[in-house]
Amino acid sequence: PEATKDKTVIRRILSNHVAKLVAELSHKNLLTSAIKIIVYPSRYSDFALRGYIGSADFVSPTQDIFTIDTVVGKLLDKGFMRDVPYKKLGLILTSLVPRDSVSQSLFSDHLRTEELSKTMLNINSKLGQSTVRLGVVEGGNQGKQTRKEHISPRYTTSWSDLKTVSAK
Repeated sequence: PEATKDKTVIRRILSNHVAKLVAELSHKNLLTSAIKIIVYPSRYSDFALRGYIGSADFVSPTQDIFTIDTVVGKLLDKGFMRDVPYKKLGLILTSLVPRDSVSQSLFSDHLRTEELSKTMLNINSKLGQSTVRLGVVEGGNQGKQTRKEHISPRYTTSWSDLKTVSAK
């Protein structure tokens, strides 16, 4: 694999790893309570000592792909350095517990996202891995900004958007 400085590429690879790990958790009927992310450059490069290992604990054990992927993204944001060409990436799920041994919270919103997560896993198991996957916004906040050319005219709220008609 080639080294890359592109955070979007690294984020996409980590999201694919998250999907594989969640599928494995689901298959084995396990939940995770913590995650560790490893991002390293080549050990033979000038940046060998500028790797990053970050970890986080979940509030409650989970196998929810959205929760895990969000935490991975935050850990990557925390340790990513733009000038370092990264070559090795890894995720480690720790504190695994059987799904049956965990009681669910009454106030948790995990049921909805877990159902969506299970649906994604079912589609991927039937139609092939990575058929449905989490999206990664490229270029930071650019994906959140609306492009002017995609905005509909505001005929009912803006006089300047009204068409001008003239009779000859």
